[in-house]
Amino acid sequence: MDAFHTGLLFAALSAVFNGSFGVLTKLPKARTVPPLIMNYWMAQGVGLSGILLLAVPPRVFSWWGLLSGALFVGSAANAVTAIALIGVSAATGVWCGVAVVVSFAWGVLVAGDEVAHMGRALAALALILAGIAGVAVAAWVGGGEADGGDARERAEGMGENLLEGGEATVAVFPVVEEPWPEQLPPTTRALLGLGAAVLAGCIGGLILAPMLAAPPEARGVQFVPSLALGALLVAPLYTSILTATQHITFTQAGTATSSRAAGPGLAAGAVWNAGNTCCIAAVTNPQVGLAVAMPVMQAGLFVAGLWGICLYREIRGARALAAYWCSGAVLVLGVALLAAAKRG
Repeated sequence: MDAFHTGLLFAALSAVFNGSFGVLTKLPKARTVPPLIMNYWMAQGVGLSGILLLAVPPRVFSWWGLLSGALFVGSAANAVTAIALIGVSAATGVWCGVAVVVSFAWGVLVAGDEVAHMGRALAALALILAGIAGVAVAAWVGGGEADGGDARERAEGMGENLLEGGEATVAVFPVVEEPWPEQLPPTTRALLGLGAAVLAGCIGGLILAPMLAAPPEARGVQFVPSLALGALLVAPLYTSILTATQHITFTQAGTATSSRAAGPGLAAGAVWNAGNTCCIAAVTNPQVGLAVAMPVMQAGLFVAGLWGICLYREIRGARALAAYWCSGAVLVLGVALLAAAKRG
């Protein structure tokens, strides 16, 4: 396998991990935890799993990594806020679409990624955006969150299996009321949710951009520990500020140490970081670059939909399922065309 196809393989793996980490945050034992507390533990999972890479030489530190870590926490915080306001399907569709455009534009206009056929690349980008929108609409029409009894039972069964033996480390976390989304007028709620999703996509599409400014010896997988340290340092500050807007003190957030959020959140962060590491391997491949790797990573939305169908029956009905699979085919076609346009 040549360098180009190896880079594409890493980009595809990043999409799989990017579409899989959210499953862990939906385990029944974590559903009573406020989303910003879950975001805090995800950031800790990213940080701790990334620091483990210090065991692998060469060990290099870059201040640019701290910025990337801060961007991750900021993107995730806006993402969970958008989900609370407008739901998973709409929020994920918006921020994935925005991240595709932002990362491609940054890669081509700022980072200097070369694209052999720009016209084809733009057409491929349009297909990717159409596929993302179609997947999001299919999820919306097909039922969104599965709260039915049969879906809940399946989720609880999966949660028990995944967390079996962990009862001694979790305690009931008090359900914290989050009245503010429900108190907003529908139009205001939709606009704020859309704004949060757009911010999540804008910031998320640039998470790896600081790496391109780091010294050459700090680029690549060795950049991950620096990013991880940034997530570890910034997450408590973000959580303190943002939870205060929902009438939750950081003391209450601290009690999540023994809460239902810790295990799933840490695991979700580690899975996200696995995808991030694969994406870094693709981005630092000169034949792939940021302009291709990050848009491919956003195809994880399709993977997330597969998990939702198989585990939670989130998409129901023949029309919704047909729209989902057709949109997924368009998304995969767009990714293939983007890769072809990059190489020429």
